[in-house]
Amino acid sequence: MLSPITKDISDYSVHFRPLPATKAFVLAKRVGAFALPVLKSIDLSNLGGEIDLNKIIDGISNALASLPDDEAVDIIVDSLRGSTITATGQAPVEITDRAQVDALFAGDLETMYQIVFEAWKYNKLAPFKLAARFGLQTKVTDTSSEAAGTETKRGPRLAMSGVSPMK
Repeated sequence: MLSPITKDISDYSVHFRPLPATKAFVLAKRVGAFALPVLKSIDLSNLGGEIDLNKIIDGISNALASLPDDEAVDIIVDSLRGSTITATGQAPVEITDRAQVDALFAGDLETMYQIVFEAWKYNKLAPFKLAARFGLQTKVTDTSSEAAGTETKRGPRLAMSGVSPMK
């Protein structure tokens, strides 16, 4: 059984609660239908132990964009439903509908995708449950140019722990 957790993602504090089993089952089917091809397209042979999470997020956001609008929005809202999200300096918001998602993430779609992705991992939706089983874990690096000391920006990455790249 999953216990609620709180994670800091970008400028948000997110309190994840487990989805009800039937909701998680239906959502896992819907997410798996478009996310599995994105994850399958990753070449594990030349990774050096890490997968760029931004590429996965880009692939998944493109896959979501290919869905009918209402279906894509329903997946995002259902993924976040029941989570409490607090933007820096704002009051906490428990997600119950699309209006709250719109208000929280206006102008910040990249972070919305990151939080949705974390919700899928937290709820162990397929194919993210499979990724965890094979040792893929997220490794977040600072994306600010000040922290990097250059203009080169590195985003979140998936790290393979204890697993050698496939040949």
